[in-house]
Amino acid sequence: MRWRGQLSPGPFGALSVWGRRVLLAWGAGGLMSGCVALDPAVQQSAQALWPWADAQGAGSGQAPRLNPDFDYLRLVVSGQVLYLARGYTDTADTADTANNGGPVTVWYSADREVLRLQHGRLAGLAGTPVAWLHVRGLAGAPITAPDDAPNASPQAWVREIDQMPGYRWGVRDRLVVRPIEAPANSQVHGWLPQALRWAQEQDEAGRLPPARYAWAPGQPEPIYGEQCLQPDFCLTWQRWSAQGAVPTPP
Repeated sequence: MRWRGQLSPGPFGALSVWGRRVLLAWGAGGLMSGCVALDPAVQQSAQALWPWADAQGAGSGQAPRLNPDFDYLRLVVSGQVLYLARGYTDTADTADTANNGGPVTVWYSADREVLRLQHGRLAGLAGTPVAWLHVRGLAGAPITAPDDAPNASPQAWVREIDQMPGYRWGVRDRLVVRPIEAPANSQVHGWLPQALRWAQEQDEAGRLPPARYAWAPGQPEPIYGEQCLQPDFCLTWQRWSAQGAVPTPP
């Protein structure tokens, strides 16, 4: 993707630079720092969506026809709805998965931006104006929804990131996770916010706006998340399929 515009302030939906592109995966193959091998079938599927994106734009309110053979993330950025498809699951003991926190799902866009998730938390993002090349410490992050009992103690963990631009390596944040009521301003789609369990994750130094996560009933990992990489660069994502929200709302 050719990134245009300026980063605009405000979390979760205040970015102008993502533009009007529908994102589709290239599929398996390639790491954030390497070249991506294009599977011909996946490339053909991606090319089938490009005319829709060029003619209608991602802001048209129309949804593309998604291939049911792929798993997707539904992203909301600057009011635009974008889709990334899962390329593969990384289980290797590399710098990105050495958290001992389990496998990392890797999602690709048509222009080779790469987003990585581990247990519903951002484990890496590359190819964007702000990139988290490595995220360490995810093994200490709580996976299940926090206990919302009145006397429950908040959970804490330490995250370390390598961020671009600026060559900022080893930035450490101590994060505190607390249950919260369903927010009124989330970008969750297909579910009533009140039907989900919510948590807020705040770094103690207040370096970034709080992240928020939501769990569906019976799901061990968040199905929805909000994350700021810096105060003026924020994303939301939600598990998705060709049929809609995953899991299917009741």
